[in-house]
Amino acid sequence: MDSERETAVSRSLIHFSKEMATVFSTTAFKEVFMRTFIVCLLITHALVATGCKDNNPLGAIMVTGTVTLDGEPVPFANVAFHPQSDDIPFTSGMTDAKGNFRLTPIRGVGGEGALPGTYRVSLTKSGLSEQELYGIGGKQFPDTDALKVAVDPATGIAPPVKRPDFFPVKYTSPDTSELEVSVVKGDRNHFEFKCIRDK
Repeated sequence: MDSERETAVSRSLIHFSKEMATVFSTTAFKEVFMRTFIVCLLITHALVATGCKDNNPLGAIMVTGTVTLDGEPVPFANVAFHPQSDDIPFTSGMTDAKGNFRLTPIRGVGGEGALPGTYRVSLTKSGLSEQELYGIGGKQFPDTDALKVAVDPATGIAPPVKRPDFFPVKYTSPDTSELEVSVVKGDRNHFEFKCIRDK
């Protein structure tokens, strides 16, 4: 009985194998298989190409540094690199709580830092404390009382508020800061801006 079952199973398997061989050998199956294979190749190529996209097409170089004023680190100051060539984009960064900065990705170009070249640097930071700007309670907008905004009674409009600057005026413009650096490929490109208050 067992041998009859084995024989029946063997015959069924042989028949199934022949049927599958016939299916796989048909032209329709080959066409479907090739189309599927080509589609898989195209999808794989697209995924690889997207994953390997160059996020730094112009070759920006990482730039870091520190900002101090009278020997003390300056937190949350804006550091702006103004290129001395028209074909180099402007870039900037902000110091952290310890006065360290790293230039951010160049807008519209990609790549963190700056392109090789010569830059004049300007430094700005509001001279008002955080409590003066946002109030003790941490308001979302500047505290108008602290900023002493006076509304014109005739028009009901407040004039633009000029915030005092933290740095001496000369550092706030690239034309007067006397801070000039060269970003060079292969160099460390770490700059220390040691500012001094006017005596």
